Amino acid sequence: MSDVSRFVLDTNVISSLIAVDWLDGVECWLPEREVHASRRVWEEIQVRWDLAEPEWLELQSVDLDGVQDDFPGSISPQDWSCIVLAESEAKACVVTNDTGMHTVADRRETPWMWGTAFVLSTFKQCGITKPELSAGTEEYADDLGLNEEIVAEIRAAEK
Repeated sequence: MSDVSRFVLDTNVISSLIAVDWLDGVECWLPEREVHASRRVWEEIQVRWDLAEPEWLELQSVDLDGVQDDFPGSISPQDWSCIVLAESEAKACVVTNDTGMHTVADRRETPWMWGTAFVLSTFKQCGITKPELSAGTEEYADDLGLNEEIVAEIRAAEK
């Protein structure tokens, strides 16, 4: 992750962070790294939550015309916008917990990381406190359907 300068967050990562009140912690990555999302992703978030765009989040419009894949329809337009956004920026990485996006990113050689790895890195960056992590772990795990091995790793996280 040391060569990543831009994180591109997808809908499931942002919504999970909102659900457990960890979204503001992502600001800890600035100014060393930029945090981006596509406007399509933020519009999808707005359908569920009435939130103002965080100042640290850079929203970008993404043109999906001409995007080609061997398996069209395998991921949503919002997810495609994350892939295309990451491909358009140097040292960018898609952050997602969606295995379908991982498959597409791998096929296209687009860098990606697990959303939960991003959460744990945010915790280690001091964007999430130990009490906040402990308080939100169960809801976060339920939201994503995480297995007990991953939940144990989150519980055991230390700075």
